[in-house]
Amino acid sequence: MIARLATAFAKGIRPPEAITIETWAARHVRLPRSSRSTFADLRQTPWLVAPLAAITGNDASEIIVKAPVGSGKTTLLEVLACYTVAEKPGPALFVSQTEGDSKDWFDSGLLPCLQGCDLIKPLWPKDRHKVTKGAILFPHMPLWVAGANLSSLQSKSCDLVVLDEAWMLKKSLLQEARRRTHDRFNSKVVLVSQGGSSGEDFENACEDAALYEFSFVCPSCSTRQPWRWGNLKWEGEESPHYQCQGSLGEGLCGHRWDDNPIDRRAMASSGEYVFISKGKAGHVCFTYNALAVWFIPWAKLRDEWNTANAAKKRGDLAPLKQFLQKRLAQAWTELEELEAVPINTGGYLLGTSEQWDLTILTVDVQKNNFWYVVRTWNRAGESRLLDRGQFLHFHEIEAKREQWNIHRKAVFLDSAYRVEEVKAALAKYGWLGLNGRGEDSFPVTDRRGNKFRRIYSVPVDYKTTEGLARVTNYSSAGAKDILQILKQGNGTLWEVPSDVGQQYLDSLNSEIKKQTAKGMSWVQIKDHNHYFDLEAMQIIGATMHKLYPLLTNQQDEEAA
Repeated sequence: MIARLATAFAKGIRPPEAITIETWAARHVRLPRSSRSTFADLRQTPWLVAPLAAITGNDASEIIVKAPVGSGKTTLLEVLACYTVAEKPGPALFVSQTEGDSKDWFDSGLLPCLQGCDLIKPLWPKDRHKVTKGAILFPHMPLWVAGANLSSLQSKSCDLVVLDEAWMLKKSLLQEARRRTHDRFNSKVVLVSQGGSSGEDFENACEDAALYEFSFVCPSCSTRQPWRWGNLKWEGEESPHYQCQGSLGEGLCGHRWDDNPIDRRAMASSGEYVFISKGKAGHVCFTYNALAVWFIPWAKLRDEWNTANAAKKRGDLAPLKQFLQKRLAQAWTELEELEAVPINTGGYLLGTSEQWDLTILTVDVQKNNFWYVVRTWNRAGESRLLDRGQFLHFHEIEAKREQWNIHRKAVFLDSAYRVEEVKAALAKYGWLGLNGRGEDSFPVTDRRGNKFRRIYSVPVDYKTTEGLARVTNYSSAGAKDILQILKQGNGTLWEVPSDVGQQYLDSLNSEIKKQTAKGMSWVQIKDHNHYFDLEAMQIIGATMHKLYPLLTNQQDEEAA
């Protein structure tokens, strides 16, 4: 330690001046254009100042910033990196979600920011080989940038470990990150993230920390209070407004702020962090939601909220989960245990109903036979079961398709079993394969380069002797969650015929969702679950054909 400090002072490093981090950053840090920052300095993001002061101070050892997307979390990391190199030298590790994310941020954000800091210029390595994609080896300290994996978190000893989007960390990686400091007296672990899921490592860390919430002052009743989603009011398409719920005299204050930059910024400018609850010694958590971020229009948040709730009525909880995590910076709590429910049958018979906009055939592949379901869908996301049963041979699937005049791209086979046979049949007949997976969602990039996530993946083509077979992965649990809501009658119209049979009805209740060692999971309680799986596959097929719009493809809006 003494040798490192001596080297630092020899290179011109000195203890920080008696000024705030806000003033220091305004004086020395030049944010790169590539960071897409909407702020010239920290004075426009008052919610970042106190967390930065805690990180660069000496009181806390683990600091959490739990914040919405697009509110300046990347700016916080860039300012922190500059301050660390210039004022508090010591081995530092910045961890992103993936190796690709870390390289992108290094090139477009961190490197330009460090190069533009006037205090760092004299310390820059003279050997160009000491600046690589994953590290800058300054004369007085190393700075590493890496993806969140065991290799990155087991090989380095650091004074400062920073984890970006810590809610995505795999189990036990947070503990590995904490170990990197080797219990140094001046070490820091920093977690910067949106909201996660209840029971996971990041949210557990938040619960263990002393909580501070960014809060504004009402000019009418002088009450300091945090932003609350329930206080945003609107009627129809009218512009929303925020209403104070503080008390004034005998009743509520009711002071109103309109949805414009002046009112929103006035609220944010009065903001300070308020202590909410105690936590472990040295552990602090700072939080705020998107209502506090003055440059995010409330009308935009209202529209996202309405869209999420409309999707919820169809059984799709993903947009609501995204809104709570990304906008309100709250933890998502999984559905409570879902028990078996009685299935209401409709007033029609198997094979007698007319077909609607698109009819889909889903097939579950078993060792010696196949199970199938034929369901017809309309553009409102409503559906009706037409047929169900068993096959013995692949050619019978094609015959059933022809019987109901189903488009070849509306035939979906489970591709997780008898894999090579299934792929050959997919290629021969032009059907599509589905493979249920444990992921909640899958990353997708559109033609414009925008990245988002949805309930099914980009399809993959496989070469077979019959030609190319196309297979798509999908979230098995996500599809079953939606099916459960439809079965309960809480989503769009979802009908089965009155003569569907007891075997089908029993199969629809062959799995329940309950708490397990892995969290909330679907658990099979009956041997025959084929129709349950087939109906879940129907939802994925309808989604792919845009007849059941699962709004899980919201683009991430993380700004610098």
